[in-house]
Amino acid sequence: SAPRPLSGLPGTTDISLALSTLEVGGALGRAPQASTLALLWGDTDVRALLEALGREEVDLATADAVLRLAKMVARDRLLAAAGEGWSAFDRDLDPDVLVLGVAPQDALAAGELPMAGPVDVPEIFRVGRALPSSLEGWRTFNGSWQGLVRVEAEDARGAPLVLVVGVQGRLPR
Repeated sequence: SAPRPLSGLPGTTDISLALSTLEVGGALGRAPQASTLALLWGDTDVRALLEALGREEVDLATADAVLRLAKMVARDRLLAAAGEGWSAFDRDLDPDVLVLGVAPQDALAAGELPMAGPVDVPEIFRVGRALPSSLEGWRTFNGSWQGLVRVEAEDARGAPLVLVVGVQGRLPR
């Protein structure tokens, strides 16, 4: 979802809406709860998501699972970088999630994945919590996926920033 107007933080409307739609329709292992579903939504344009679902380009259960793993890996790598320096960030410790790069959120266009880095990230910073997942930046290709993870942080002076970590992995079979 687009960033919230007041906080600038990403929303999770797209994932919540899609998972709810799949659940009501019986696609998540339960019996269908309805034969017809009407969507009435006021704060987001969900047309692109619904079209992607219709074309079966987005498997939301898979996206949710791999983005949960990616959030843990990305945050762990940022914690290592904050404590040991950026060389710790470059170590690939998890074979399922490749970290592509990291940059501050305000240095990127919406949905842009950092592909190198750290770029424009302070040398000294503190890591906060990983923010809710979003399908912004999500793409699949040749049995792989790419996405982004946002993590709250503070610079050495205590100023808040949001770090965006580009992540990639193989789709589960």
